Amino acid sequence: MDTPLPPRPAIIAEYGPVFTLRNVARIPGDSGTYLNLRNLIGRNEASNASRVQIEVPVRKGTFRLYYAPLSIHGQGSLGEASTFKDVTFVAGVPIDVLYEFHSYRFTYRKPWKTTAGWQLELGGTMKVRDATISLSQPTVSAAKANIGWVPLVHIAGKRQLSPRSTMTFDLDALGGGPGRAIDLGVRANYLISNDYSAGIGVRTIEGGADSPRVFNFAWFTTPVLTFTRLL
Repeated sequence: MDTPLPPRPAIIAEYGPVFTLRNVARIPGDSGTYLNLRNLIGRNEASNASRVQIEVPVRKGTFRLYYAPLSIHGQGSLGEASTFKDVTFVAGVPIDVLYEFHSYRFTYRKPWKTTAGWQLELGGTMKVRDATISLSQPTVSAAKANIGWVPLVHIAGKRQLSPRSTMTFDLDALGGGPGRAIDLGVRANYLISNDYSAGIGVRTIEGGADSPRVFNFAWFTTPVLTFTRLL
């Protein structure tokens, strides 16, 4: 017999180092210089990231509030003169790079089906992004900020492994048009007590946009520790 998804509200915290697999940009998207931000910031550097979400079950589904900040900073140098937001940055001079992508989300999902032992839920997420790319040298600087909202498809699943352990995943995704977005987390959880559980897992984030104003595609992965407080 399948164990139902927990009927209690929960606060879920997630923490881990963020590793950049890809981060390229061109601002404006149709005339700026193609920049490999991963190389500028440093391939082997990692930034820590944290997330928090609140899940509130209701009679026919679950509401979720989600805050996922991401900020990566580093310093490198350009191999050739490059333009960013119509500002020219010279080669061979240290350049500070700040990449921020903060995400605020509201989700509603409801039970969908059970397959291969997985209890699946399907719904939608309204995501508000607050993104900034900033470049700075001693004499010049430029920044591109972007705030907007994106509707995403949401899928979540849970599989009971034992009376105290589960596997879970959550996915927010969208594809098509000038861009795409994928945010997938998978974790194994252990119920420490009736009110607390802890878990380990991995999260991957990939996506971006290609338009005349902005070209930016990035891919990050994070091994995560999670802590859940049932209310």
